[in-house]
Amino acid sequence: MRSLVLPSTLLLAAACSVEAIKVTVLGGSGFVGSRVCKVLVSKGAEVTSVSRSGSCPSWASDEEWTKEVKWVAADLLGADAGVGVVAGDCDAVVSCVGVVDLDPQVLRRGNGDANVNAFASAKRAGVGRSVYVSVAS
Repeated sequence: MRSLVLPSTLLLAAACSVEAIKVTVLGGSGFVGSRVCKVLVSKGAEVTSVSRSGSCPSWASDEEWTKEVKWVAADLLGADAGVGVVAGDCDAVVSCVGVVDLDPQVLRRGNGDANVNAFASAKRAGVGRSVYVSVAS
């Protein structure tokens, strides 16, 4: 399997003392988010993954790095919008939340509203650094 290196993740890790940084990765069990978690763990960050499932992706279940990640379930479109999870003790939030669909309303909710809710929660919690990861359609 080829490794995916994400420049924004590496910049985040390089910008601070990696050993001391606590990062919450939203969408951390998805294709991009799980790889962000893997890179951050390899650099020594303390990582919490937040996703609808709250579980490690099946492709990585046997990999050592997954044991270093705290896997948490949350609904970023729900009434609390993940406030309890994002408001935890973290230094940075990386959002890899997104959906693929043909319905514009589904795209707006999954790619727009979920991220707006997540970053608003992080801001209320006093999180000082945020990174938004997106893909071109």
